[in-house]
Amino acid sequence: MAKNVKKLRNIWFITYDNSELIEKAYSELRQEKFFLRYTVAGEKKGQEIAIYKDELKNYISISEFL
Repeated sequence: MAKNVKKLRNIWFITYDNSELIEKAYSELRQEKFFLRYTVAGEKKGQEIAIYKDELKNYISISEFL
C-alpha cells in the first residue's frame, strides 16, 4: 500500500497504528506520532502514526491538535 500511496499526486494524509513496519515503509516521508484513547471495550491508550505528503507540512502538525 505504501508504494501506491507515495505515487499519489494530490496532497494526502494517512494514519496507522504505530509499528516499526509502517515507520520503515514510509521512512522518507514526514511522520508524527501521537496517542489516542479508545473506550469501546474498556479504556485503552494506543500510539498512532500520521504520515503525510511533504507539501502538507506547512499546513498541519498533529501536535497542534493534542
